[in-house]
Amino acid sequence: MDERFAVWLEFLTRLGSDSSSIVAREVTCAGGTVDVVWFDPKLPLAAVTCEPVDIREAPVLPIVAFVTNTADASRPPILPRTTACIEATAAPLRVFVIARAASMRRSRRRCSRSIR
Repeated sequence: MDERFAVWLEFLTRLGSDSSSIVAREVTCAGGTVDVVWFDPKLPLAAVTCEPVDIREAPVLPIVAFVTNTADASRPPILPRTTACIEATAAPLRVFVIARAASMRRSRRRCSRSIR
């Protein structure tokens, strides 16, 4: 994952933890890898605590799945693959975080101040 998204991924991870969800990063699913997934804390923790998390056959319930990308990387050849990947999580809420590459530097400073 691009280092420009490290702050955003940290923010999403903290937000999920604060909402009492189990949070995992770099989650493997049938379609590939998803950046951040929030899981229902009522189901077994063992499947989510292993590294890296693989939800293809794990008894977990994803609640929200996040994929981060730049606008350049969200062009037609790549977008269907990314969409298939996030749909494979079966999370009811699937979020694409898309930003312009140039704006990531400004947003990084703002976001890092807000998560401290």
